[in-house]
Amino acid sequence: MRPHSRLVGVRWGKGRKVVNQAMAERMVQDPTALQRLIANVISLLIALAALGIAVWVLVSGQIGRQGIDALFLILVCLIMAFAFSLMPLQAWRAGEFREFLSSLRRKPAAGPETPGSESSPPPQRGQDASS
Repeated sequence: MRPHSRLVGVRWGKGRKVVNQAMAERMVQDPTALQRLIANVISLLIALAALGIAVWVLVSGQIGRQGIDALFLILVCLIMAFAFSLMPLQAWRAGEFREFLSSLRRKPAAGPETPGSESSPPPQRGQDASS
């Protein structure tokens, strides 16, 4: 295993996707990137869930049955959606998502050459290239 591979949960070996290697290399360069990504995804999911609950209360007719309680629930859900969407929106504006996606899309450098295609090393100083 390579260093820091346990950090991101990637096992190095044959048959692994290049995306895992690109993600692992990015995580080695910036160890907090994975934590920020997970925090942003969780915050975004909570914000979407809160918006979904607010829409469900409106669509299902809970306002007619519950009155002020339903309005209070909608207000709380909208405030939660706003609060939990601040961090992902800030990351989006800062370009963290685009940077992370572009690092995953980058193609890896060329692999090692085959043993027969290796070129001879350059001659040492003071030695003739023909000898």
